[in-house]
Amino acid sequence: DKSINFSVLFIISIIGLFFISSNPKLIIITCLLFFGVVFAFMLIITKYGRQIIRRLLLRFNIKHFEGLWTNFSGIFRRNKKGLMLNLFFNFSKWALTAFTCWMVFVSVGAKLPFVMVFAITSIEKIVSYLPISFGGTGIRELTAVYLYSLHNIGASLTLAVYIILNAINYGVAF
Repeated sequence: DKSINFSVLFIISIIGLFFISSNPKLIIITCLLFFGVVFAFMLIITKYGRQIIRRLLLRFNIKHFEGLWTNFSGIFRRNKKGLMLNLFFNFSKWALTAFTCWMVFVSVGAKLPFVMVFAITSIEKIVSYLPISFGGTGIRELTAVYLYSLHNIGASLTLAVYIILNAINYGVAF
């Protein structure tokens, strides 16, 4: 579930970066990151790639990972419908999260396209997965301030929206 969640967010983020950024360095870094993930995925799904991973990374702990690929690939073969439902629900969850963010922006008077909010929300969620702070707090807001500032949304407005969103999230959690 976590890998599908991360994959959905990653794909939305990559697509979103192309729409919201005009910085060529950021686009090049994004392309390199995308191709790196594709290369890593290709290593995992090919027999030769798994042999390389066994030799280089799992030399001493190979017995802990025996049968992992068989179980992993079996899940994909046997449960395609369940995986597609999981993809759909993950995409829907992130779309609902972006819609909530967009509604808060609209309620405070900001005129933003939903697609841009969807892209920025997914990018900030990916960045918040970095283990720098607890739950990505601070990193998520800093990323949002930067990305929204590229589209002439002030830092104070962005932080106000994120304070409201955090209050909503904490309120719903209790």
